[in-house]
This record gives sequence, structure tokens and C-alpha cells, in this order.
Amino acid sequence: MSNTILPPQQTTVRFSVVILTYNREKYIKKQLECFSSIPNIEIIIVDNNSDIDYANREAQHYDNVRVIRLEKNYGAVGRNYGIVAARAPYIITLDDDVWGLTAEELNKAEEIFKKNPDADCICFHVTDEQSGKTTNWIHHCHKEVFELQEFETYEISEGAAVFRRTCFEEVGLYPESFFISHEGPDLAFRILNADKKIIYTPEIEVIHAHAIEGRASWRRYYYDTRNLIWLAYRNYNKRLLMKRFILQFAAMLFYSLRDGYIKYFLKATYDGIKELGVMSADRNPISSETYSRLKEMDKNRPSLLFYIKERILKREIKI
Repeated sequence: MSNTILPPQQTTVRFSVVILTYNREKYIKKQLECFSSIPNIEIIIVDNNSDIDYANREAQHYDNVRVIRLEKNYGAVGRNYGIVAARAPYIITLDDDVWGLTAEELNKAEEIFKKNPDADCICFHVTDEQSGKTTNWIHHCHKEVFELQEFETYEISEGAAVFRRTCFEEVGLYPESFFISHEGPDLAFRILNADKKIIYTPEIEVIHAHAIEGRASWRRYYYDTRNLIWLAYRNYNKRLLMKRFILQFAAMLFYSLRDGYIKYFLKATYDGIKELGVMSADRNPISSETYSRLKEMDKNRPSLLFYIKERILKREIKI
């Protein structure tokens, strides 16, 4: 597909909600019920070639729902197809097991964008369906301190975020070759390099069920490793390569050895390096100005010892 998004059409739709789904029928029903009472939105379900065409069946009950059923599973970057088809000035991207948005929260998103004209993306506060606690915390600061604060970040919760349409017009879509993993950081670096912001807010909250359907056990060990190599090659400058990539790559090696998936790590490393030549046309290392912004945001980053305790010594990592 094209790497660009077309200009918006004349429409009264305020938000386009792009929901990516794969073999999770019950969650689609719950999401559509949540959105049924919100006016001036369109819902685009991108079906990654599920075994059963449940999305089209459920969409028949709603006037504002469209379905894009893909001919194969494109992984997380399948949401590109929904983004291209979206008509509204703001595009919400949700995973199929994430729900809970209200009309008031959509109004809040508009307010935040108006107050921050240089913001291209707003990340939502994600809570666990069972415990009600903050989950999927990807931001580089202490969750317990910052989960109820608004701040600038360089991470994107792709399955729980809202974008300006102009973001994709200016910096492009998710990299199709990634399939899943690190597609969010790749887009984030391009947003920051365009001198725009990504904001986390606790005022827009969604619930995550952590559905396990459609997830292979080896997934993160292969794709996290391969795509880390591609992410670094495409976006890191020399300082980030030395400061961050080496530690990230070493961590993936440790995870793979610890959990018995070393063969997937080795294959991912081989595949990642093999394709670097193809990636050369998309290489655009962050500028010195962007690097300075990253350093400023990292002032609240937890210590290396914290990450060792939380990520290296614990296996209970939900992704």
C-alpha cells in the first residue's frame, strides 16, 4: 500500500476510530456497544484475515461502521489500512481488546490538541480489566509517580492513542515491514524529528483485557529482536546506538536465554541484519535537536538497577 495518507474529505465526522482485530470476536462486540451512543464518529474495523468473518457480521448492526478485511495478517501495521481510509481530522487507534472511551473523553482529546498545537499524538491511560490498575506502561518514568500526570513522551501506545490526521500526512505511516513490535517507537522518532510532540494524559482512560488469542509464545523474542535492529538502523544516531541499542540488544539476548527461545533470537538477528540494505532508503537518524529533547525527557527515567529488577528478573511481562 501507499506510504501516504490522502487529505481529508468533506465530512461532519470528528473522530475516526480504527480498530485492529484478529480472531477476537467477543471483544469487537463490546467495543461497538461502547461507541454506539457517541455521535459524529466513524468506526473502521481492520480485520487481519481472521479465521471467521465476524467483523462484517457485527458491523451490519451499525450505520457508522466499516470493515476492511485484509487478504492476510499484516500484524500491528495492518492499522495503516484503517488510517488511510479514515475521513476525520482526528484518528483514534485501538487494539480489539481495548475499550471504554466516552464522548466526554473525546472532547477532552480535542481540548488537549487545541492547547498543544505542536502535539501530533495523545497516549491514553490504560488500566487492567481485572485489577483496575495502570497497565501497559511504556513511558520512561516511574509509573507510580507519573501515571496521573500529563507529560511529554517519546513512546506511543499504538493500541490506545489518538493522532492528528496531519501527523500521518507529514511523517508517513507505520513501517509495513515491521509486522509487529517497535513500529510505535519508529513512528515516534519521526514525529519528534518533525519537531512535534507526543503527550501522555491520564484524563483519557481505556480498559485493556490482555486477550491472549492470536499471540504466539515466541512472538516477542523474534519480532522484538529483529525490529530493534531495524529501529536502531533507521532512527538512532551514533550516541543512541552506543547508549541505548547495546543495552536493549543485550536484554533481548538475556530474555531469550532465560525463557528458552534463543533460536528465535538468533534467527531474528540474522534476518534483521540481512535486510539492512533494503532499509537504507528509509534511514533518517534523529537530529541533534531531537536527541536533546530525548535527553530532557529522560531526566525522569528510572535507573538501570530499576530496569534490571523490573524487566530482567521478572517474567510476568504483558505485551
